[in-house]
Amino acid sequence: MKRPGEVYVPSTRTFPVELPEPTYQAFDDVLRVNRGGQIYIPGLGQIMLSPVLGGEHVGIREELDGRWLVTFCDLDLGHAGPDRKTFNPFSASPPPEASPT
Repeated sequence: MKRPGEVYVPSTRTFPVELPEPTYQAFDDVLRVNRGGQIYIPGLGQIMLSPVLGGEHVGIREELDGRWLVTFCDLDLGHAGPDRKTFNPFSASPPPEASPT
């Protein structure tokens, strides 16, 4: 029955001062998201993703149906469509229901 401060031990693992930029080897292009959360795709124009991604790199890949798949690190975010200048994010799966105990 000790308090957390009495048992806490700092980690010995060191972390880099700055994280390395993600690599996107399988993608057509790597784009930097502007501070407003937008990327520019030639032929589609400015596509709004999210201001949270401002300054980060995303990978884009044109798919067979003409849509552009947008990915951040290993996470597929959604598609930018060929016929409109909007971004269609993938739906997040709902959290599992809490089971009564």
